[in-house]
Amino acid sequence: MKIVYLKPRSSFRDNLRSDTLWGLICWGIKTIYSEEKLEEFIAGYKNGKVLKISSSFRYTEDENMKKELLFPRPITRPLNLNDFFEKNNITEKKEKAKYIADIKSFKKATIVNKKNFLKFLSGEFNEESYFLSKNWKDKVELFKREDILHNSIDRLKNTTVDGSLFTTSEIFVENGGLFFLIDGDEQQMKIVDGALRYFNHIGFGGDSSTGKNSFDVTVEDFSFPDVSDANAFITLSLYLPKEEESYKFVEARERVWYELETRKGKFGGHYIKTKRFWKDSLLMFKEGSVFSSLNKKNYGENRVVMKKEENGKFDVYQYGYAFNLPLKLK
Repeated sequence: MKIVYLKPRSSFRDNLRSDTLWGLICWGIKTIYSEEKLEEFIAGYKNGKVLKISSSFRYTEDENMKKELLFPRPITRPLNLNDFFEKNNITEKKEKAKYIADIKSFKKATIVNKKNFLKFLSGEFNEESYFLSKNWKDKVELFKREDILHNSIDRLKNTTVDGSLFTTSEIFVENGGLFFLIDGDEQQMKIVDGALRYFNHIGFGGDSSTGKNSFDVTVEDFSFPDVSDANAFITLSLYLPKEEESYKFVEARERVWYELETRKGKFGGHYIKTKRFWKDSLLMFKEGSVFSSLNKKNYGENRVVMKKEENGKFDVYQYGYAFNLPLKLK
């Protein structure tokens, strides 16, 4: 497993999800290697040769360059205050009011540092024990987000266009950046490393043409501690399960906790021109969702969201594999 650090050289958009990163890597492979190499890379998924990639998350850095990795808080069984009060024999109104006030802040604390994240993986933390630990009150360094005003330019007249003001939401950070994880065999890692070095020069995503989403890329070895008696897994990527996986999760619903998101992206028009640029929408599980273990190495699939006949070039895939980490649910 590798960790990829993205140190920003400019402001950036917080939109580097697993499907976006995988799409960028595919374009990078096609650009610096060949279309045949890209077809071989994509076809490998059907033969069990799966390169898994997480979404990007944030990290902060202190004056000694020590990094603090921030992960999504695992989604587990929600804390029920009524059950909590009864279990802990809390009857006084004043004491109940204190916990009710705390729970509002607790629900907003959806980011955890690596230390607390590992406690969730090992089963030491669930919603209740994490709530009681007060660790969620630890300060998590937030990045500065600002709305930047822009004006459209008439490229023929080289003047601004009346009534064309618009804003973009951009993130600024001095001591930190983004990171994501990749996991695959040695050959896949080498190919991805070449693609990442390419984007180190040109930037990540559509806003790179205006100087945004420009990062210094660093790749290092990374691993998580083993989890004994794991009975579930958490995904650090957007996850599109296979049909048979969905059926099995229904059967084991007591160990399935999740949030859903509709993903509908645009085809990479700056790489190839096509009249239809919207891909088919898909309903996917969000990062941090937790599922019962099916004792598999890989979960999910890549699904065709635009047929070859619609763009005249090739089938377009949506990346949907879970970046699955073993987790112990109490």
